Amino acid sequence: MDEIEVRSIDIELRSEDTKDMIISGYAITFNKESEDLGGFKEIIDKRALDNLDLSDVALLYQHKTDDILASSNSKTMTLQVTEKGLYFRAELANTQLGRDTYELIKRGDLKSMSFGFNVEKDDWNVRTTPHTRNIRKIKSLKEISIVTFPAYKSSSVAKRMLTNCTDLNKCMQKEVNQNLVEAKELLKNI
Repeated sequence: MDEIEVRSIDIELRSEDTKDMIISGYAITFNKESEDLGGFKEIIDKRALDNLDLSDVALLYQHKTDDILASSNSKTMTLQVTEKGLYFRAELANTQLGRDTYELIKRGDLKSMSFGFNVEKDDWNVRTTPHTRNIRKIKSLKEISIVTFPAYKSSSVAKRMLTNCTDLNKCMQKEVNQNLVEAKELLKNI
């Protein structure tokens, strides 16, 4: 069995409604450089997830397989590959861990995502310092995790305002529209 590699990304929370503990964000972002991973940096190619089976991916807490929060298999999490990366939306389990995780995201203590994967195809640029590993094709993705320390600063997790949103494309469009409204408000204050 191939050894699973793990990478991390930031997340954010947006809703105050705790009835449904729904979070969303990007577990993987394309064409963004990771932090230094021990002598090299890494970039996930925008085609790395093409034709990848996402039907059995778990949402974990800190990569711990005993700490499952949702899954695509049980339909408590949806995953969609976009131009930006791998978008997820999950309803956290109503367990002590789910409630605690939701509260930590809400407070801003947890805001990052990570992912565990196997590589099918990669290449290296040894002319950069540190060297750069380009992930061209991911062979398998078994888990994404809410984490404290991400490898990719561009990942994100957010508590959702739109708790009744069931269609992933509509949810994403509403999120984009909400982000535009928030950006306009910030610009007014500058």
